Amino acid sequence: MNSSCPPIGLSPDEICELASADLTGGDVLVFYTDGVTEAENRLGEEFGMERLSAAMRDGASLSAEELTINIFNSAETSVAT
Repeated sequence: MNSSCPPIGLSPDEICELASADLTGGDVLVFYTDGVTEAENRLGEEFGMERLSAAMRDGASLSAEELTINIFNSAETSVAT
């Protein structure tokens, strides 16, 4: 799902389009801030959406806590290929 509005709470007058999605057993819904995708590794490279998506796919069978740790560790150690 793509967002059609600015971050929550940024502007009380902002109107955005609402959407819905059906989730089924085994689906994973991840909420994150731009701090995750903009996190930089030791080389100054941003983690980015591609790496976040890969970390989520790789950890799809993990618990919520384990997935959070997996994403954090991936952001911390990511290196551009």
